[in-house]
Amino acid sequence: MANLVCSKSGITFRCEHMPLAFGTSTYVHPLFHVPQKKLIALAGTWAAQRLSPTESYLLYLSLLDSTGLIQWRTHAQYVPEISDAIVANNMESLLHIIAKINLIQHPTFVLPSFAIGPETVLLDNSKYWIESWIGNYTEWYDDLRDSRKREELKEKIDHREAALQRLIKSSTPVEAYAATLADWASIAGQFPQSATVHPITNQSVALGEYWKQLIKSIANEDKLWRFPRHDLVELIDHCEDNIQHGNIYAHTLMRYLRKGLRIYDDYLGFGDASIGHAGETPFTVMPPMSTVHSINRAALIATAPEEEPKQQQYPSKLAWLKAYTKWKMNQVRTSST
Repeated sequence: MANLVCSKSGITFRCEHMPLAFGTSTYVHPLFHVPQKKLIALAGTWAAQRLSPTESYLLYLSLLDSTGLIQWRTHAQYVPEISDAIVANNMESLLHIIAKINLIQHPTFVLPSFAIGPETVLLDNSKYWIESWIGNYTEWYDDLRDSRKREELKEKIDHREAALQRLIKSSTPVEAYAATLADWASIAGQFPQSATVHPITNQSVALGEYWKQLIKSIANEDKLWRFPRHDLVELIDHCEDNIQHGNIYAHTLMRYLRKGLRIYDDYLGFGDASIGHAGETPFTVMPPMSTVHSINRAALIATAPEEEPKQQQYPSKLAWLKAYTKWKMNQVRTSST
């Protein structure tokens, strides 16, 4: 067995049945020899989080290389805490622009080349390379005067785009949807790994792992309510500030997180607060500067049951949890006054 260093990715890989020593400057990982069409077909596997971070990195580099627009002056450098986020944020955009440009065979369609050298080994500029290709393609397409060719190209591209979208979206099983989003967000958003105290277990846990649990809990209302609301708000703020937007995953994640916050705010039944005694409407005068959250909290407390709710008294666990949470909030308020 021989250990080889890929001259493009910098990754060490093994060659079975070859007990010889090789030089490390002229060999590349086999993925770089895979046809571009088959590389694109791996989009579904990547989207379903079935590739390891190293495999995703190799796929990203192989796709870049397949364009013929990358000059290799040295090999790239894989640094997990940097490279994984770059790949997660830019893979989809790269797949889409490749799906477009390999359909165009026209002498006026020219794209710029970029070099991987000592200053660009971390691939942090690859975002701008892809944006440049997208910009060049858009400009060329907008200037295409032949309406017939324009429509033919549009039809081909729309077909290719739809196929790629289906590949990315359909590759994620419904039951694993939240887990897939959580894993992607953790990588793309570079979730912090500093220690925090888990609000449910009271055990020390990495903040990034806690946020992944929080994302997964949105798919289950009974679990979501065990987490503090402000932690969900903090998570949303972090993702807005640290994740590159404009792709399916980022759009889906933010819509999913905001849906979770709406579920959280609606969970206790702000809209179905019951009237107290016959002819009696409970109300509370709130200060002028009260927040929506404090107003909603007061509304919940006003409709809280006087005695601790028992699960057998309610038609479902969800109904009992709503009543129990109202009662608990009222108990906390009472004990603090």
